Amino acid sequence: STEELTEGRFPEKLNTNHAGYELRTLAQNFNRLSLQLKETEDARTKMVSDMVNHLYQLSEWKMESPVLKKELVPIHELLQTAASLFQWEMDNKNIVLHLDIEPYQVYADAGSIRQMVSNLLHNAIQHRKSDDPARIYVRILLYSCSTECWSMD
Repeated sequence: STEELTEGRFPEKLNTNHAGYELRTLAQNFNRLSLQLKETEDARTKMVSDMVNHLYQLSEWKMESPVLKKELVPIHELLQTAASLFQWEMDNKNIVLHLDIEPYQVYADAGSIRQMVSNLLHNAIQHRKSDDPARIYVRILLYSCSTECWSMD
């Protein structure tokens, strides 16, 4: 009754209900805070990973001299290796990369090709606005003398 509450006497049932309510509220607050903490940690982890990837790319670029070092390069291996550096970021952005590249060698500067692929993938990842699945197709065929690259959302 109201009289019992004003006099500081709490019936047993009221204490139990009140304690249950307080515990439920506390548990909900802990859940909300743990989700916020997880999102913050995920964002920080991604930020650190992005910074490490950019630092790695920058160090590769600075180590290369401005003179092209042309050599026979297995193009399919080079593109697969460059793409693998971005796999985690592509997975997080719901992007699937499909490489249809016949195994052959080209006479080119491997560092420049690697940097070009890194720039293209980085731009695709950074400028992606939607969380819907996306696919990037890269197709290089030896005998057709053509290169195709397209994206489908």
